[in-house]
Amino acid sequence: AAADEARRRGARITSWRSRVVTACGGGDVARVEALLDDHPFGEDCAAAETARHMEWLLPACLSRCTGARPAPANERAARLRLAAYVLDRAGGCATAPGRNGRGAVHDAARMGDAGFVEAAAGARNGRQG
Repeated sequence: AAADEARRRGARITSWRSRVVTACGGGDVARVEALLDDHPFGEDCAAAETARHMEWLLPACLSRCTGARPAPANERAARLRLAAYVLDRAGGCATAPGRNGRGAVHDAARMGDAGFVEAAAGARNGRQG
């Protein structure tokens, strides 16, 4: 019974993550807000498990179009809203080295995604002060 519940919970989280990423990519800020408000992480969710899922969401926080071809304003707003959520839930994952050896903040800086870098710096300063 416990194994079945864990499997169902895993499926709910996986589905939720996919819907969040799709809403971000489409620039649907209202949908992102609704999904974040209805997150599947309950009180019984371990910090390590939450951090793992937030790490998975990090790439969706970074803007894909920067420089001469900036992303539409609604897409940037959706990604920054997700970034604020991820940084609030597991801020340390933004600086932890990923599979490529770089943290999300480093990747954002290399891509010119100033919004994410500012959000990460603000989240870090907010937790320290």
